[in-house]
Amino acid sequence: MKVFLRVLKILAIGLITALGLLYLFVSTGGSITDAAGHLVAGWAFFLSRNIKSLALDPEIVVSGLVAGIVSLFLLHLLGRWLASHFQRHWSIKSSLSIFGFIVVLFATSFLVPGFITVSKLLFSEPMTSRSRSSLDHLYRDQLRTLYFLLLETEGIEEGQPAPTDLDPLIASSRLGSSRPFTDGFANSGFLYLAAGHPPYDHPDFPLFVSPEYSTRGKTVRCIIYCDFRTETIDAKQYERLLKRVVAIRR
Repeated sequence: MKVFLRVLKILAIGLITALGLLYLFVSTGGSITDAAGHLVAGWAFFLSRNIKSLALDPEIVVSGLVAGIVSLFLLHLLGRWLASHFQRHWSIKSSLSIFGFIVVLFATSFLVPGFITVSKLLFSEPMTSRSRSSLDHLYRDQLRTLYFLLLETEGIEEGQPAPTDLDPLIASSRLGSSRPFTDGFANSGFLYLAAGHPPYDHPDFPLFVSPEYSTRGKTVRCIIYCDFRTETIDAKQYERLLKRVVAIRR
């Protein structure tokens, strides 16, 4: 039993660590330095931005504690009953270990949507694409960072309109000290198509568009959609895109 519980603990810790590192690495644009910084102090930045919006409901807290104590008690009784049939000893430590593992699994389940989103990104493009220009890589990384910043906005996934001013979000992220965002989003050359609109009503709604750049002898832009998909478009596709955005926002 002890070996089994030890293996479960290792698997749970490994899964949470792997998911967290994968999320950090992709959301920071593949920068090991930025990922390490987020891993060490990211929790502090997250709390500073969101602590004011947190609400503590005493009724829910008390209900959760009571449910947890009752569940632990029933789990302990079940464990002792099963152990007695196999002539094994069952201690409260064994019950606490299994109960803690269940809690960890429950918490891990909240990471699954993020893991699926990041996995879609990783498998939507080749892991190595040397034919792309450095600007193409840079703009895609910046678009993904903007995506995650927008996703932190309270209520946006529940149909609330996207904020019209992104500068406070950008200033609190690594983009605030990176070109071309040092002089504010309005002067960055990026387009923010979701401003003041509930974008998640349309999974294929384009959120951000990069400035123009040249790759493979063509002038293109890079775009990121609500479903985290990125795409490179030329001038004609860009015109059609703007017309579609106007039609959706009406």
